[in-house]
Amino acid sequence: MNKVLEESRSAAQKREDEDFEKAKERSLEEMKTTQTYDVSSMQDHGSSHDQETNKRRWSSTWDDPENPTDRTRVDDTPLGLRPIERLYFPTSVIQALFHVPVLRLAVLAFRPTREDWGDTTDYWRGMSSRLSGVGYELTDHQENGKRRRECLRFMHELQKLFAFLQLSKRAYGSGLHVYEALKFDDSSYVTSDVVSSGPDFISKILEKMVEASKYQQPLEEVSDIPEECQPFILPFPTLLKSRATETGWANEEMYYGGYQSRECTNMISFLVLQNSVYAALDDIMFHGHKKIAFTNLTKVLFINIKRSNTGYSSYGWNDPFQIHKTMYMDRYMIHNRAEVETILESAEHLKRNFERLEAEIDKINKSNNSCSGLELLRLSIDYYRQKQASKPPNELDFNDDDAKVITFLQETLNFMEQRLKELEERVEKIKDQLEHAFDLEEFRKVEYHLKAVLVSDSIRQGHTWAYIWVPAESMEDDLIMDLDEKNGCWYKFCEVDVQKVTEDVVLSATTNTWSDGVYALVYAAADHDSNHLNSRFMKSVIPESLKNFVDKDSAELDEELQQYSQKLSEYALNMDNWRQDYPVTRSIGREYTDMRHTFMGGKQASNMESTNPDILKRFEIFCGKLDRSDIVVRLLKNYLDTSKQRREYTDPIPLDSRYHSDETIQPFVLAYDTYKRITSCLCDGLSELANKYYEDALKIFIQVAQLDDKWLQEYRDIMGRAYELEREAEIFKYGRECLLQMHKRSRDQVRSQGFDDAFKVIYYFQLLVKDSWAKDKLYQQFQHDWIRFHENNENSLDEYQNSQIQELLQWYSDGLPEDAFTRLDITLKPIDEDQPIEDVDRLHTRYARLLRELGNI
Repeated sequence: MNKVLEESRSAAQKREDEDFEKAKERSLEEMKTTQTYDVSSMQDHGSSHDQETNKRRWSSTWDDPENPTDRTRVDDTPLGLRPIERLYFPTSVIQALFHVPVLRLAVLAFRPTREDWGDTTDYWRGMSSRLSGVGYELTDHQENGKRRRECLRFMHELQKLFAFLQLSKRAYGSGLHVYEALKFDDSSYVTSDVVSSGPDFISKILEKMVEASKYQQPLEEVSDIPEECQPFILPFPTLLKSRATETGWANEEMYYGGYQSRECTNMISFLVLQNSVYAALDDIMFHGHKKIAFTNLTKVLFINIKRSNTGYSSYGWNDPFQIHKTMYMDRYMIHNRAEVETILESAEHLKRNFERLEAEIDKINKSNNSCSGLELLRLSIDYYRQKQASKPPNELDFNDDDAKVITFLQETLNFMEQRLKELEERVEKIKDQLEHAFDLEEFRKVEYHLKAVLVSDSIRQGHTWAYIWVPAESMEDDLIMDLDEKNGCWYKFCEVDVQKVTEDVVLSATTNTWSDGVYALVYAAADHDSNHLNSRFMKSVIPESLKNFVDKDSAELDEELQQYSQKLSEYALNMDNWRQDYPVTRSIGREYTDMRHTFMGGKQASNMESTNPDILKRFEIFCGKLDRSDIVVRLLKNYLDTSKQRREYTDPIPLDSRYHSDETIQPFVLAYDTYKRITSCLCDGLSELANKYYEDALKIFIQVAQLDDKWLQEYRDIMGRAYELEREAEIFKYGRECLLQMHKRSRDQVRSQGFDDAFKVIYYFQLLVKDSWAKDKLYQQFQHDWIRFHENNENSLDEYQNSQIQELLQWYSDGLPEDAFTRLDITLKPIDEDQPIEDVDRLHTRYARLLRELGNI
């Protein structure tokens, strides 16, 4: 280190004598720019498109961040995968396969396994050597040795990658070896060209897993897999193969061949001419002169969505396509064929009635010229009324012909409008009957859950990603723990970039050719959608030799982090040794930048959500979220406690407590204390919500929202990016959940306990949402619910109840009256802003537990 400093001094002395302060300003200005990785900013020069090979042309190779912190896993965020040069689809497809728990378990439990997994060096980059052929020798009774060797090598590469994604401390790895393992020497089986599309890659990888099962060691002969795990490990043919039978052939787009009964590798492919998966499958399975039914259905269902018979080149196709979160496949099973035929016959009868009613509606609305028949009647009535109005009063008499014509036309119009209304109601009823024809209890047994949505933004751009459901991680020690299927969240996997997304984003994805084009869906059978398989369960089936391989790689990352941290610590501690007459050069500015980036956790700080409990224990992350690099540098330069070591790189940086008395840092310490007090109050509200005391929770959330806003305003001058710590959206989310539950309860209480809760909902809603309450969709939904409730129950309610509902609807329309507060007798107990700060460890544990318990809201 001293040598580095001396060389820098010598270089500085040779430069012109510059003003120290100006150089320092330039250096600190540069320090404000944090190095970040953005997938969308990767350059793809010459984005020409080869429709035959679908190649992505790269002008430069992928550059991994130099800072190892940016290559370290952040909390429980799933790992990403480096892009594979020239290829669109493999990374998102591999991620989709990995995150189906029952499929991941089968891959990790595959035997025979290996003892030698190769060198760990650069495996995460995809630059290590592929697995050797050692261990794939044949015994006397084994044939087709080449195919066996390649199948086992592929399965071991896949198993190796899955174990890495399960156990590694790194932020991302590489699927290159898995892809390369699909390139066999036998060109008749797989060509040497790159896989041209996502569905092709899915099909080949599924076929290879099924083929590898021929060489799999029977589970009863395996000694290193716990007995309690074995019932959950399914063979690949069960997971990935279906059997379909047919009384005839419907559509060659379905990969089930033209035989009476055929077993096949699972992937259903159809041309999308409908607006949902059900409609598309119905078109394949039911329509035409032959019918298809499943005798046995795969446990992991892959659906390929095509947009034209010639591939992905149907320009302008952008109709919405409904993605079902839950699908019931009962209607397509052979054992339900008789009931299905009956329903289909009824549906055909309904369709004929539908067509007849539509024809009658068209007849009423038919336009001879520029207007319909009804419009012509209205214009005629207006004409005769104007004619009648223009007559002098003395010419009007009881037998006025114009009045008779008006009466006749009005009666005809009323009759036709009533008839049209009746026809439209019958049409809507038939639509509803057709839509819910299979919405029966006996057709809700073969249930499948959506696990992944594979998307391409455009065939010409080559940007692909996957929306994948990631189950919440169990914190229990039990191998098996039943979790609610809602425990978890959706992530967007775009190569190394992994981000949480809302369910609305996933389900609103379409098959638009030009943007957000869904090309495949992945479903898992509900009876094997093993959300209860936690990390400990998965880890228990991984071969010990493979665990050691991943542990060794993680240890290498820890060592790299420690070396990098030590290097920057030495820079921080030696900065005072610089002579003041030496300029702070550009290179030193970069070292400061790297130091800030590393000790703040770089990507860790930027990726942390404002509700992350870890912020409560990491003052440097708090300052990093505010983008106050100067405070972080001051902490590291003056108060870094080098006598303490962190066990994990995600642990808080050890700081000397003397920084609390530093006048420059004190305002941030006070802001941090206020942040923790507000979090403690928020936890009180979350606790009430978890215990279903919705009104008490709502009162707390309303006041916490006010405190949070006050805190941000008070410290706005020192917190340049205060919005990074704003929790308004989360507070509103929990508050709206309370309002929703109170609204549901209020309608049930109308006949017994009155309308207090119903009126309180309006008061709390307008207090929580403030000025935008009238435009809020949930508020409008509440109003609509009461309108419908009144319409459906008006005759059964007494006079008082009807008057209360009318007043309630008036409140919804006009807002709160002036006496609302006193009338409702609501008391909002003020929060003590000077209360002692709760023990940080206890607060962290309580906050994390409550967020986990309420994670399905």
